[in-house]
Amino acid sequence: DFWTLGRLCRRHRGCAEQQTQSQKRHRLTRSDERHSIAGMGHGRFGVVLVMILAAAGVPAWSQSGVTVTGNLTILDKGGKRATDLADAVVWLEGAGIPEGRVVETQINTHNKRFLPRVLAVPTGSTVAFPNYDPFDHNVFSQSEEAVFDLGLFGRGQSRSARFPRAGIVRVYCNVHAAMSAYVIVLDGPHFTQPASDGSFSFPRVTPGSYTIHVWHERGGHQVLDLEVEPGGTSDVAMRLDASGWKPQRHLN
Repeated sequence: DFWTLGRLCRRHRGCAEQQTQSQKRHRLTRSDERHSIAGMGHGRFGVVLVMILAAAGVPAWSQSGVTVTGNLTILDKGGKRATDLADAVVWLEGAGIPEGRVVETQINTHNKRFLPRVLAVPTGSTVAFPNYDPFDHNVFSQSEEAVFDLGLFGRGQSRSARFPRAGIVRVYCNVHAAMSAYVIVLDGPHFTQPASDGSFSFPRVTPGSYTIHVWHERGGHQVLDLEVEPGGTSDVAMRLDASGWKPQRHLN
């Protein structure tokens, strides 16, 4: 009858609603599981990444440490402040400093000049000397830290030299006597060239006792004792006197 049919329809509708809610809960559960698994995946990725970095031997000094900042002043004749401060090199030496990473870099020959004229590299690095001039160059050094002669090579060609020992390597061109460059080869990773205003900084330095060095072609070489504090060290003042410098051309 009519009432019986109505009860059956309501019971069927109630069962359908229960089944739909059950399906929704099931889909939500599967979605939550996927998000949970994805989260676990990201966590595992982070752990794996840390393990990979550790296994790769990423040094502790590169992951922590403090900052050392300072400023360089160079005085020319008459007490005039020099403007080529970026051609200086500043570096730290001390017990426990790891070796610097070997690099491959270059010094260009262009308009009868070496560019850059001063380059600092870690020991064991290789420097290429591509020729961008429409005539031949010869690149050589007789410095005991790296003796080489790359011979004559023309425009579009490049020759390379390796720098196996720390020190100041003077580089010349045997075709153009006025051309000269300096490769400053250093054992540790803490080295930099100042900005045009003389400011410099070393990040990730382990607190402790060091010596800080500065070199400039005209100003020479200065060494100071430096104590790096746990909170970092700032306002390190370096000063060079270039008033007595006289230019010299190589005779080779």
